[in-house]
Amino acid sequence: NRFQADVFVTGFISNVLLAFLLAWLGDKIGANLFLVGVLIFGQRIFNNLSLIRRHLLTKYSDWKKRKADQADPGQIAPSAQ
Repeated sequence: NRFQADVFVTGFISNVLLAFLLAWLGDKIGANLFLVGVLIFGQRIFNNLSLIRRHLLTKYSDWKKRKADQADPGQIAPSAQ
């Protein structure tokens, strides 16, 4: 729940290095750099979205379980059976 500078800095540096390597490789093999960038960074965007989705679903599931436990503290939750 807090900003972590080391995560931000390492992510920024790795993205810069990846962009540099893609540009260099694209130049060496004569590929269209725009297409290479779209493919690689597009894949990263979809990967990040899937991680965010999993995180949100986990938080929702935990919230739902806590709410059910608070409503009936004496009963065992159905997922624990």
